[in-house]
Amino acid sequence: FVMMTTLMMSCGHNDFVLDQTNDVQGESWCYADTFNYTLHVADTSKLYKLSVGVAHAKKYANQNLYVRIFTRFPDGKRLEKLVNFDLADPSGKWLGDCGSSDCVYEVPIQEEAFFNKTGDYTFTIAQFMRTDSLTGIKAVSFRVADTGKVR
Repeated sequence: FVMMTTLMMSCGHNDFVLDQTNDVQGESWCYADTFNYTLHVADTSKLYKLSVGVAHAKKYANQNLYVRIFTRFPDGKRLEKLVNFDLADPSGKWLGDCGSSDCVYEVPIQEEAFFNKTGDYTFTIAQFMRTDSLTGIKAVSFRVADTGKVR
C-alpha cells in the first residue's frame, strides 16, 4: 500500500527535500496518534512547497478531515494551524486519485514557504475530528519540495 501511495503522490514536482509517509495502524487514527516530520534547513533564501497527503478508504465516513499542524522552530517556539481537508466534493464524489477501494489526496499547505532560520523544523500532524478513533484513514504523508525559487 505504501508503494501505491508513493506512486500516486509522485506526480508533479520531483525535487523533494522531505517526502515521508506514515501508515495509520489498523486504519484507525486516534487523537493520541501524531506523526512527526523533521526538515533540516541550511539555506534560508529558498522557497518551498509544503503539502500533506491523505490515503483513505472509500468507506471513510466523512467528506472532510480536520487536522492540526504544529511547527516547532529551531529556537523551540511552536506554532499551531488548524486545517480542513475536503476529501470529497459536495455531492460526495471523492477528490484525488481513487482506485477500487482507496483514494489518495494531496493538499497544498503553503505554495512558497520560506524559513527564517537555519536548523531543524519539526512538523507534527494530529487529527482533529469529533471522533477519537477515526476509521478509514490509511496513511498520512508530508512533503516539502524545493520550488527552485529564492526570496
